Amino acid sequence: MWQENTNFCRSTPSAELGSEGVTGFSRLLVVGCGLMGTSLSLAWQRALPGLWVDGVEINPTHRLTAQSSGAFRRVWETLPEERYDWAVLSTPVDEALHLLPEVSQLAEFILDICSVKTKICELAETLSLQHRFAPTHPMAGKASAGPQRATAELFADMPWLCISGWPACERIAPILSASDARVQYIPTAQDHDLAVAFASHGVHLASLSVMLAFQKACAHSSDCTSWQRMTGPGFRDVTRLSASPPGFWITTLNHNKSFVLQALDGVVEELQRFRETLAHRPNEIESLLQEAQNAYLEWKEGHA
Repeated sequence: MWQENTNFCRSTPSAELGSEGVTGFSRLLVVGCGLMGTSLSLAWQRALPGLWVDGVEINPTHRLTAQSSGAFRRVWETLPEERYDWAVLSTPVDEALHLLPEVSQLAEFILDICSVKTKICELAETLSLQHRFAPTHPMAGKASAGPQRATAELFADMPWLCISGWPACERIAPILSASDARVQYIPTAQDHDLAVAFASHGVHLASLSVMLAFQKACAHSSDCTSWQRMTGPGFRDVTRLSASPPGFWITTLNHNKSFVLQALDGVVEELQRFRETLAHRPNEIESLLQEAQNAYLEWKEGHA
């Protein structure tokens, strides 16, 4: 079972964090200054005034934007030759796997926010980083990426997932809570990857599938412009994720492929249920619609 950390699930004002929460946390390096990394810097500096934050960003446009955002003291093009208390890997998972060995030499503790956890946890164990590495994943984001979209409120009231059994997660949890996130512990990296396949990765592909199906039908219609103009809030809500940059998702989906395939099988199975019911047992469609509504209400109650 997933476990919510009730000690940390509420926002803690920075003045109340005290020495227990911030000891050894004055210099931070954020590797990857896009939406997530820049938002994290803004949120943590608001929670801990005076926090020293440097960034690393290879994209020159993002580097200039991040530097001008006020979120960083300095944004480097490559890893600096300085020492930090904590380093955050805010990159796609393949880059995080590549960077972890070197970044672990620059900081006392390392935290990653990748959306796939199994391989990076295995690598951290291989590198003997069990007491210095915090595998985490904030369930937050926007359809559009980039530091220009960063905000200190990005993590407010969002789950910030931590893998159980990694002591550094306990050490960083007060800071995560101070950014108004809801800290939740998950037993293993595999449990995490299976769950996010159904809660995020599969949902993303379902959103894209609706968009592609609409586009194909629209292209074969006599007046595609009219189709586009008739779309309402339901269509926009369902297809919003189609605006996401593909680059991040290529590595994410490939690293979590086996679980994402399970999630897609589940979505296809439910679509097939609706199709078969509507085609052959239309009098039963109401019960299926009711079943879905009940599932939504159960999710909403548990999510509150």
